Amino acid sequence: FNIYMSFMISGALELPADLLSIVGLNHLGRRWSSSISLFAIGITILPCAWLADHWEAQAVFAMTARFWATYAMNTGMQFSVEVMPTQLRGQGTALVNVMSMVSQMVSPYIVYSSVLSE
Repeated sequence: FNIYMSFMISGALELPADLLSIVGLNHLGRRWSSSISLFAIGITILPCAWLADHWEAQAVFAMTARFWATYAMNTGMQFSVEVMPTQLRGQGTALVNVMSMVSQMVSPYIVYSSVLSE
């Protein structure tokens, strides 16, 4: 397992996911885009729990889930822009962006906190 290679692959998945989310939002709409992407995340991340001994398959499923998570994140950002009132749109969108980045930074610590508590 090479952490640098997996980071490179997950970073390379960002652009295709961003572009596909634009196409999906234009053709499918917000509701179907979010439903499909969240369902795809669940389907692709669930097998990772049982594939602990097979790191290659686990990495493929995790990278696929990362792709769909980026798609879902873009759809969620579009929801936040369209739902907020016009007066609060700039401040609200900035707050949503900051909180999403904070949650992304804190999530590894939350995941690995079970290892630290043992």
